[in-house]
Amino acid sequence: MKYVTKRNLMYVNMAAGVVGLIALLQQLTLKSSYNGSLSGISGQISFLYFLFVATIILELIALGIAATIYFYRKEQDRNLLVTLGVAAVVLLAMLLANSAVSILREAGQVLNGNLGSAFSLYSKYGNMSSADLTAKMENGLKILIFAYIVSTVYGGCNLFFYWKKKDGFFAGDGKLDVDVQKVQETKEAMMQSAADTTEALKQNVNTMTDKIKAFYQTPNGKKTVLGIGAVIVLLLGYLVYVNVFKKTDINLINGCKISVDGDSGNGYATVSGCQVAYNQNNDRLASFVHNIEYEVQGENGTFQNGDQVQVKAVYDEEEAKALKLRITDDTFSTEVKGLIEYYVSDEDVPKKIKNEVEKQMEEALALFIEDVELGDRYLSLDDDKDIVVTDRELKGKLFHVNDLFQSSRGSYIYIYQLTVEGQVRTSYFDDTYEARTRNVYVLFETASLSSDYLEEHQDLEESYDVFDSDDDSYADMKLEKIAKKIAYLSGRLSVIE
Repeated sequence: MKYVTKRNLMYVNMAAGVVGLIALLQQLTLKSSYNGSLSGISGQISFLYFLFVATIILELIALGIAATIYFYRKEQDRNLLVTLGVAAVVLLAMLLANSAVSILREAGQVLNGNLGSAFSLYSKYGNMSSADLTAKMENGLKILIFAYIVSTVYGGCNLFFYWKKKDGFFAGDGKLDVDVQKVQETKEAMMQSAADTTEALKQNVNTMTDKIKAFYQTPNGKKTVLGIGAVIVLLLGYLVYVNVFKKTDINLINGCKISVDGDSGNGYATVSGCQVAYNQNNDRLASFVHNIEYEVQGENGTFQNGDQVQVKAVYDEEEAKALKLRITDDTFSTEVKGLIEYYVSDEDVPKKIKNEVEKQMEEALALFIEDVELGDRYLSLDDDKDIVVTDRELKGKLFHVNDLFQSSRGSYIYIYQLTVEGQVRTSYFDDTYEARTRNVYVLFETASLSSDYLEEHQDLEESYDVFDSDDDSYADMKLEKIAKKIAYLSGRLSVIE
């Protein structure tokens, strides 16, 4: 208690004033001192935080000394009340500005490459807009500047009065006249009183012990003691459970969704929407959650309709044990549905698609014949006229598998033979014509056959070849060779009929 004096209080106030002045100047010049170096900014932020903590410590010391002198020693000095008020105001302002200072400090640590501080900032303030966060910091720093101004001004007052008069800002601590005889008598009286108190306490303890023993001998006493013992054991067991064995449940796949894109057989799965619920005020737990990765099991990129896609959360198991986490769920799966399926054999194609293909082929052939008879098809080098299709025959159907795509795709090919009669110019000098019959082989091929074939408008590919009726070029050819000669097809061909 020998250091709890008004003079020391004055020195503490002056020290707080000096620290406040330095912090005030440092904070006001922080922006202008930035020269493009992030490390420089982070260093100044660290120094500002040190001044913030130093101010709090000095004001707490001042508050403690002033309160001790005024309330404990009963020295009624109004300047002590002023010190109490100033210290309380500064500490309250520091408390209000603490969140802004914390943001500034963690931002400085982020600039130094501390990823833990980055996660901490995100977990605490990630749901705030940049405008709200900026306003929060600006308001906090304004309160902090006010606190530094108050501390600096009051420290300056203490320094001024200390310089003007030797006694300083407060009345003198005074001197105590000591009466040795009275001190000795007081000491002996206090020792006797302590001995009497100890003896009385001992007697009370013995009496209480006897009463407890007597009460324990009764039936109700034993039940009561056993009940109290059971409650104590339960409380101790609960405390041990909470602090040693209790774990926090956490679901690592909460909200996760799987989407599979591509066509059947080449489906690629991706994971999105995972929202793990956890205590965002726990920086270590936040770091654990942010480091979770989600892996698709199996060979991704080969999924087809009907497959089960399983996703597993990969996490640091040792860290989970250290955080006392119980993982309630870390895997989930879903069935692949809705991918476009390409057919690679006639047997795979549904009946309704086959019916639609038949209809398309008939319509395409009718349109082709109409164009031929109107002269819109350039069937020879001569100027034909009066062209009529007198006969038509379906020569055959093929199934064509094209392997040029990522996945094989099938299509139908129909080949027709048309008999065409017309007048063919024989001379350009006298404009004479003669009747002639020709054969036309025409080939129609569908687009790739898939599960959504009926949902999209599908155009047919068309190829044809023309030759005179006495030309039997195709007579002995197999259907596959005819198709390749007409349309220069690649891939696998198989005859359906």
